[in-house]
Amino acid sequence: MRRSLTLLLTTIAFMISPLSCLAADSDQKPADDQAQTKSDDASGKTPTIEEMHAHRRVLREDLMFPSLKGIRGVAFGVPGAHPEPELEKVVEGRLKQLPIMVKRYQDLEPGVTKPIDGFLQVKVLSAGPRFALVELTLTQWCALLRNPDINVRTITYHDQAVTNTKLVKETVISLVNQFVIDYMKANQSENSSADKTGEDNKRKKG
Repeated sequence: MRRSLTLLLTTIAFMISPLSCLAADSDQKPADDQAQTKSDDASGKTPTIEEMHAHRRVLREDLMFPSLKGIRGVAFGVPGAHPEPELEKVVEGRLKQLPIMVKRYQDLEPGVTKPIDGFLQVKVLSAGPRFALVELTLTQWCALLRNPDINVRTITYHDQAVTNTKLVKETVISLVNQFVIDYMKANQSENSSADKTGEDNKRKKG
């Protein structure tokens, strides 16, 4: 009888022992995770406005600039409802500063895109009764690295800003001007060569 009771107690103790270990581990892990989370929160800090501007500048120069190099023409559109009825003319006037072909979407011939390489779109979206989100995107046909035979249309340039509804026009002008500046920087060598060729032709004619 005693031997049976001893065997029963030993068996129960053996079964409870791993459960106690599991419970201890279970209690310990959340504490460790919580400590890690606190450590991460303590080490992380909110970036300053200057740091955010610097980050955007790096993204623009490293990722967006190369995609603008060599673009031969741009088609643009201002889809959707927007508070400025003359917004399309404003965008067109700014894009005309580019030394390449600029056309509206509706002026493109069906099935004919060359030498139009980029499709620029300016959207004005409501962000409340007093604010609006102005978004500028440029899409191009690109080939996949894993299979160059597959072409996809994707966004290669993007910029946006939240503004007061009374300042939508000025914000659009600012974003389009920045796009023009970025294009000119990305194609600086080509623009210099074109200017030099034009000057040489004028001298020959003279």
